[in-house]
Amino acid sequence: MIFDFSREVKTLTSERERKEAMIDHIVRPEVEKAIREAGLNPSYFILNKASEQEFFNRSFSDTQEDGSFASMYYDWITPDTLYRCECRIELSWDLLTVKSETDMYRMEHYTEGKPEWKYFNGEDWEVGPEDDFFPITDLEIQRLQ
Repeated sequence: MIFDFSREVKTLTSERERKEAMIDHIVRPEVEKAIREAGLNPSYFILNKASEQEFFNRSFSDTQEDGSFASMYYDWITPDTLYRCECRIELSWDLLTVKSETDMYRMEHYTEGKPEWKYFNGEDWEVGPEDDFFPITDLEIQRLQ
């Protein structure tokens, strides 16, 4: 999704306000849409606090290894499956447009010690990405549902 962010750049004066607007207008709607498309309920997912903190601490001039500005993660942990929705954000040089890309993942069999990642391709779950996509300790386990 490409979002025209020019109005927010003109009206919001602080970097924090602009980032909050990105979450409200871009990240949250894209994440909820991706979760629904995967047949899941967005209300079960929580914003990963580490990704939120990194998002707010990152300067607009910073980029990640993949060239994006930041990624925000929303997680849902069940007794047998871990779900993660990732929203990657790319900024134009003048901050007037923001591009987002959202992906859904799930890890099955993590409690049995044989984790298997799956990726939602828009219609069904398929194998991928690699086994060490992200450490389980990255999740906020206390939110087990």
